[in-house]
Amino acid sequence: MLSLYCTVELQDVLLQEKKLKHVKEELVSTADIQLIRKKQEAEIERLEKEIRATRNYQSEKLQQFKEISKQKHLELEKEAKIILDNVTEKSKKISNKLIVEHVNKICKENEELYKDILNKSELIKAMEAEKSNLEKQNEEVRHNQVFSKDLEYVEYQRCEGLSQLKSLSPQK
Repeated sequence: MLSLYCTVELQDVLLQEKKLKHVKEELVSTADIQLIRKKQEAEIERLEKEIRATRNYQSEKLQQFKEISKQKHLELEKEAKIILDNVTEKSKKISNKLIVEHVNKICKENEELYKDILNKSELIKAMEAEKSNLEKQNEEVRHNQVFSKDLEYVEYQRCEGLSQLKSLSPQK
């Protein structure tokens, strides 16, 4: 009788140790999830800073581009007027040709700047998509943490219920 009771008690102790080990493993898993979440949050913050910096940079470049274009346009108009006023018919033709070449050169530069702005805009979109993806992953990690804590609570309640049942059952 005593050996049976000791065997039952030993089995109960082993079962509780096994459950404790399982709970400890779940806690380690939760810590890993929190570490991943912190890394993702840091990456999101870095990407947000990079997006803001890129936007500011592009905004400044666009403003500079507008100012330079306006200045160059005004300068070209002044140069054209002076040249046209001071030259003969032949020199007018030559100057017009030079003006067209200069304008074409500026147009090419403008196209390159425009393409650069478009590329940077696409880069921002890609970064925002990556940010969105990381935010979704972060939300999933948070959901998993809540689920893990709920599982721990359910396991705890189950163990408590078993304990109470054993204490209520008649002793042999």
